[in-house]
Amino acid sequence: TKRYIDFIIEDFNIPINSHTMFYIFNQIKNKQVYYDDRLINETDGIEEVIKDIIIESKTNFDIDFENEKEFIYALKLHIAALIQRVKNKMSTNIQVDYEHLRKYLFGCKMTMSAVEIIEKYYSLEIPMDEFVLLVYYFNGEILKQQRNKTKIIGFVSSRGRAENLMFINQLENNFYLPKY
Repeated sequence: TKRYIDFIIEDFNIPINSHTMFYIFNQIKNKQVYYDDRLINETDGIEEVIKDIIIESKTNFDIDFENEKEFIYALKLHIAALIQRVKNKMSTNIQVDYEHLRKYLFGCKMTMSAVEIIEKYYSLEIPMDEFVLLVYYFNGEILKQQRNKTKIIGFVSSRGRAENLMFINQLENNFYLPKY
């Protein structure tokens, strides 16, 4: 980070005060999180928080994230960076799309439970922009689990055999069989 700041000062001849340096440092640190697990390791209690979120999701929403290693890892990375941003009063500068919140109510409810756990554990208040980012994580995983879940479709008809066979073939064409 110091190299980047020195580059800005020297090449662009822009004076940077300590507050701005701290802001730039945190932006770079939080953006590089996908390439470095140190932020997870530096975040006290992250494993316990994730465990509590998984238990809460299973108990109250009947959604099991326990074996979703990719999701859990991404959530750890995000929560670790989120805590740093909130503690340092940094904003994600994302536009809150309230239509997504209305569209993904189940994901919002699950996120509310997760946020309650995070806020309680770390004694902080999560702002709306951070909440929305967590909704995207939870809802994305919910959609993935729904997509991979086998569904049973019943077909009852009082039509003749030929017409029933046609409708069954239509159903088979419209729904990929191994999933249904």
